[in-house]
Parts: sequence; structure tokens; C-alpha cells
Amino acid sequence: MLRWLKILYLWRFWPKQVLYFPLTVYILLVESLRTGKLFYFAAANPDISLGGFAGDSKFKILQHVPETLKPATVFISKDLSFEAAEKLVRHLSFPLIAKPDIGEGGFKVRKLENVYDMIDYHLRNEMDYLIQSYCDFEHEFTLLCYRKDNEFVVSSIVERIPFYVIGDGHKTVLELIKASNAGFYNQRKIRQQYGARLHEVLKEGEVVDAGGIGNWDFGASCKERPLLNTPEVQKQFTRIMSEIAIFNYARIDFKCKNYLDIVKADIKILEINGVKGEPVHLYDQKYSLFQAYRIIFRHWRIIRQLSLLNIRNGFRCPGPIKGIRILFRHAWHKLN
Repeated sequence: MLRWLKILYLWRFWPKQVLYFPLTVYILLVESLRTGKLFYFAAANPDISLGGFAGDSKFKILQHVPETLKPATVFISKDLSFEAAEKLVRHLSFPLIAKPDIGEGGFKVRKLENVYDMIDYHLRNEMDYLIQSYCDFEHEFTLLCYRKDNEFVVSSIVERIPFYVIGDGHKTVLELIKASNAGFYNQRKIRQQYGARLHEVLKEGEVVDAGGIGNWDFGASCKERPLLNTPEVQKQFTRIMSEIAIFNYARIDFKCKNYLDIVKADIKILEINGVKGEPVHLYDQKYSLFQAYRIIFRHWRIIRQLSLLNIRNGFRCPGPIKGIRILFRHAWHKLN
């Protein structure tokens, strides 16, 4: 009971609906009135569903990314039989990553170790999903950027360190998970990643990760790396985003072998989010709750500025009925 009471001040582990409630009120009551558009943020990225807030297809976005900058990715329709789906990915090698085509926050992301994992994933989920080659590069990052004039400003670069446990020769994997705050408060999703190993006692010093998924909701930690945000990196990502050409505001999740590869843009982009891409550097432990809210609201002011610019240039935002339909369809995808 005391462990659950601790969450009152461990705000990083609050449910997203709670943490972002002030922002939701701000968007609905202040910014929508100020702009005169309930879904004004759709104008930030006009070529993407609601600007990337909801209903956006990961696969359609990745189609704009050069082949050299992304892992092999296959779209699997929910209407396909497993036999048909398996034929589409036969040229790939395990392990693979499966993720819904529409969704966020690590929703139903899973590492597939073999064909039996794929059968299980395909039969359990009635949704369109993606199969990606597993990128075993050592470092995973999130880079947040936005267009300013003819360049892209890199707002933050964050390293995402996947959750892992270290054996002591006595405790089970489940006990080791619960011993940390990240493991305890995210244990439902983390348990799914460890599967049958939950009750295994690891040898002393043995390290086992939770599927290598660098997502906060899967217990990953976030470390801001401001020293990596150099003019050279800004130039590289201005070039990349100009080539992709559908974003004015974007959060890019990518992997690379080492830090120097970021400067050379020798990376693999896993996915790109629009305005729903939260500035994950707020989860770095150096920030207080007050500072985190300053970060959140600052980035949404940038979204408003980009949106108003495109509205003045003629973009027509979705009306309330159309926008709400998109939100409901997005929520439906997460329920099925």
C-alpha cells in the first residue's frame, strides 16, 4: 500500500491522462478559443491525420523515409491469414519487432523471437500491424525537432535506455522487476516482455532486458544528451526532414551504433510521430514537475505557432465532427 502511495510524488509514473490533464484543458479551453479552431493543431503537419495527434499510419509515414534510414518494414493487414502474413515477412530474419500501424506509448509493441511468437501475435490482435527487422544497434534515441524558417531546430536529443534486471542468485525475475520504481509501476507491460522467465532465478550478475524496447511505458529510462545537439546534427536533420517533406513538427525515434553516427546521420529510424510526440526529455530525473510542465507547454506553443502559419496560408482544419470521428476511430484501434 505504501508503495502505491509513493506515486503521489513520483509524478513520472503517473498515468498519462493524469499528467497531461492540464494540457488537455489548456488545448480545449484556451488554445482552441484563441485560434477559433477546435482541432487547430492539425495544421502543424497538414499532410498527416490531425497533424499526427491521432489516426496517423506509421507505415504511411515510414514510406516517406529513405530506405537507407529505416529497418525493413512490412505492413500486415488484419484481414490476412497467418499463412499470407508469413509469406510477406519470409525474407526477414528473427528476431522481429511487431507494432500496431496506429497507436502510441508502446501500445502492443512486442519483440518476436520465432515464428510461434508471430503466430501468437497475429491471432491475438485484430488490427493492422507492422513487422520490422529488429535493429540491434546499441543506442536508441528520440530527437524532437520543428521547422523554423527553412531549417529544422533540434529541441532535444534523449537517449532511451531499455529496462533490465541484474540477477543476484536469489531473487526471481519478477522480484527483481518489482524492486525498482520503473519495474513496479510499469510491471503489467514489463511482465509481458519477460513472459515465461518471470519466475526464473537469474545467476549473480546475469543481465536480462525487457525485449530491448526503449519505451518509457516499458520501464525504460530517459537521459537527455544536450552535448549531442550540435550545429552539425541540426544540419543533418534539416536535410533528412526536408527529404521526408511531410513534417513541420516531429519526434523521431531512431537507433545508431555510437554517438558519432548521429553527426553522420548513420541511423535507423524506427518511427516518426507528429504533434502527439511528447518531449520525452521531461522524464530525465533532473527535471522537476514544474519544469516538466514548462517543457510541455513550450512545445505546444510551438505547435500553435506552426499551425497558425499554415492556417494563414490556406490550410482548412477539420471541423469538430470530423475531428471527433478521427479520435473515436483512433481509440477504437486501441481497444481491438
